[in-house]
Amino acid sequence: NKKCLSASITSSTHERKSRCNIVLKGGRLFMKNNTLGDDIPVMLIFKAMGMESDQEIVQLVGDEKEIVDQLALSLEDLNKLNIKTQEQALNYVGQKI
Repeated sequence: NKKCLSASITSSTHERKSRCNIVLKGGRLFMKNNTLGDDIPVMLIFKAMGMESDQEIVQLVGDEKEIVDQLALSLEDLNKLNIKTQEQALNYVGQKI
């Protein structure tokens, strides 16, 4: 029996509707948005919002073992992309629009 974790947010204006999903794929958390070409690692989104310390992000999200394990895998994605700062994260997201 396969578990699926997801969360979604829908926002709209008179001209546009946008949907954002957080999904778990391969043990990693990603954000999907209809304006982005690719799924974005959740940790990268936190960095783009100005939370540059990994510890700060974990404290914000929660320190339960299952959550920390999923965040740790998402941190690996940041290391592979060499994203360390808010500016680098914003540039990465900007390139995906």
